[in-house]
Amino acid sequence: MLDEDPRIANEGKAIEIKITARRNQVSIDALLSSIEYLTHMDYSQLEITPKNMLSYLVTANFLGIPPLEKEVAEFVGQHITASNIVDALNISAQVNNWGLVDKCYYVIKAILMHRMGLASLPKHLKDDPKLELASPNLIYNRPTSKAIVRLDIFRSKADESVSVRAIYHVFST
Repeated sequence: MLDEDPRIANEGKAIEIKITARRNQVSIDALLSSIEYLTHMDYSQLEITPKNMLSYLVTANFLGIPPLEKEVAEFVGQHITASNIVDALNISAQVNNWGLVDKCYYVIKAILMHRMGLASLPKHLKDDPKLELASPNLIYNRPTSKAIVRLDIFRSKADESVSVRAIYHVFST
């Protein structure tokens, strides 16, 4: 593509890409790693961590690399915690990964059931008092800011639940 534009080839100019990253958005590291992934198609070479996983998810989605996005979404799903669930929900909805939204739903459900004394938390999950349910929002209170997601993100999940119960009652009678 660069050699198709004679102004660039003849004048020796380069293309400058400027990325302004916000929390959990496309980052330079994720962008470069994703391009490297395209070269080798090897997920294991990427250094995805719970700290950068959401940036990788957004980047893979932005670049349109479904296999990488799938792998990163699985990693995110295995590393959802009370401290990152609001960000995970926001990013999952942004990239239309409703399977990941479902995983977040079950984590929130487990935390709320634990808080009501109805169930114990799975061993891998810890509650965090900074995670607050303030209807209609779920809020994670960081030292300098708040992460907020509206609970209506689960509307389809609730509708699905009602439908499943209705079908169960029809076929069980």
